[in-house]
Amino acid sequence: MKNYIIIALLIVTAGCHKKTSVVVSDRDGWHKIAETTVDFQKEREEVALTGFNRFAKLQLVVFDASIEMQDMDLYYEDGKVENIPLRTQMTEDKKSRVIDVKGKESSITKVVFVYKTLPNKDKEKGTVQLWGYKSNVVNEKTEKAKNSDADNKNPSTGEAPKTAVVVAEKSGWIQIASTIVDFAKDSDEVKVTGKDHFSQLKLKAKDAAILLDAIIVYYEGDNTV
Repeated sequence: MKNYIIIALLIVTAGCHKKTSVVVSDRDGWHKIAETTVDFQKEREEVALTGFNRFAKLQLVVFDASIEMQDMDLYYEDGKVENIPLRTQMTEDKKSRVIDVKGKESSITKVVFVYKTLPNKDKEKGTVQLWGYKSNVVNEKTEKAKNSDADNKNPSTGEAPKTAVVVAEKSGWIQIASTIVDFAKDSDEVKVTGKDHFSQLKLKAKDAAILLDAIIVYYEGDNTV
């Protein structure tokens, strides 16, 4: 049987005033998702979430200047959009109310919040942090995802594919993933997410000689090379 490595590239496109946050931890508790500087000129901020993007609650924290938070839109993985009216004036070092995510915990692909920086004497810019809480509660959607992972297991090894979260955007060579191979396993699959735009790929073997027969690369449109 031939050896092959499958690398899936999930392309994230960036738009105007849009940030991408790669969530690299899935532990319970609060995680800082993103931080942005806001001013009088820009009144809308978008944060695209990738990686471990399942959350049960969200909260905003303001520093440096007072900001009037008006609305928040949550974009879910299933395509639904939820509008959260905030209508609250947040002074320095103030937290918004805790916002419950629909369901016990759901995957969020994007958060959009509309704000207005309030007039002040000394500071023209404020800082907004977006925080998310993970409870890791097992619900129906989680069970379906587990079943889906089982269906997508590598038929040669019986294992679910690994996920590599790329967090660096610098130019040059970046290690995407590392895996141990042996005589019993003759294929490996790695899903790549995060900062996953690449112009070239290469493989490096250590500790033992390996006969590599083929690489299959999956792009966003399910096309393979």
